[in-house]
Order: sequence, then C-alpha cells, then structure tokens
Amino acid sequence: MLRFNKNLLFSKKYLSIITIIICLFGCIKKDDQKYLPKGYFRIDLPEKKLNKQSFVLKDNMFSISIPNYFKYSTDTIKNEVYLINTQHNIGIILNYKKIENNLEKLITETKNVINDPQLLKMSYGIIETTSPDQKWSIYKMTGPVATPFLFHITDNKNHFLQGFMLMCADQNKKCNLNIDSLIHLINFFEIDIYNLANDIIWDE
Repeated sequence: MLRFNKNLLFSKKYLSIITIIICLFGCIKKDDQKYLPKGYFRIDLPEKKLNKQSFVLKDNMFSISIPNYFKYSTDTIKNEVYLINTQHNIGIILNYKKIENNLEKLITETKNVINDPQLLKMSYGIIETTSPDQKWSIYKMTGPVATPFLFHITDNKNHFLQGFMLMCADQNKKCNLNIDSLIHLINFFEIDIYNLANDIIWDE
C-alpha cells in the first residue's frame, strides 16, 4: 500500500505557490521596465522678445532681430558679429562679406563648409530650405553635430552674410551632444535663425 509523506506534499505545494508569486512579480516588473520612458534633464526655455539691433562693421551696417536672451558683440577686423546665449551654451556667428562679382563663389564656400567630410560623418542628413526670392538658404544638420545650422543671407547684389549656430559655444563648460535631449532646444533656436534671415535690413 502506498503511503504519502504529508510533510513532503506540503513542501511541494508551498514551493509551487512561491514559484507562482515570483513569476507574477517578475512579469510585472518586466512590463513596467518595458514601457518606462527614457528621461532627460528638463530644459527651461525663455520667452521670445525680439529687438532690432544695428551692427556697424568695416564694410557695411545692417540691422537684424535679436532675441533678448542673446548677448552680442562685434569684431570689425574679422567683420563678424557674435550672438551668445550663456544659459544654454549656444552661439550664432555671422560673417559679413561685400559682394564683388563673386556671389556664386561665396555661396559655394558656404556649401563647402556643409560638405566637410568630418561634418557629414557625424550628421544623419542635411535639410536645405531656400527662400522663394533666393535671398537666403538655411541648412539644418541632423544628428549629434556641434553646428546644427549653417546659412547664408544676401540681397543678391551687394551684401552677403554667412552664419552658423554653434552648440557648446563655451568650450570651458561641459557639453553633451545628445540629439534626443537637445532636440527641443535646437527647434527653439531654429526660429531665431529664420527670424534673422527674414527680418534683416541692409544699409544701402
């Protein structure tokens, strides 16, 4: 006649219950992790207030719309204007050149910067936008690049302004070019590039 060991039977049932509980909690934890979004530091964006500012350089004077969160300076020797946002470590550099029967050459020089092999290696792609009157072109570099925007603005006769936006403008500050965490910041400052291109006033 068969005899059952009650203690053994109880141990097996107890072990089975524990195994089921562990599996249930394990599955719940796995599902929670599966749908857990990746987090980044919050970036506070300032309110946009545009001010018209004139810049006197060696060869010309022009006026552009500058948001209140940019500090600016000029270098009359290099014919350059610097816009710096210290809060987000972003800079916009503008280089003015007078057109002297060389417009196509100046445009080509801008495109040569964009087609730099090192820049193309880091970029996922280039999005080009040109105004209907051909007076400006803006090149958006996607991916983890230090220069997400390059552009040129011209009146197609006398004036040519080449510019680019630089992430990590202050090299003494720590900067992480994580495109996922910076995309909202880049999109925010992209509006400033377009405002600058559309609102520029040349000194004839």
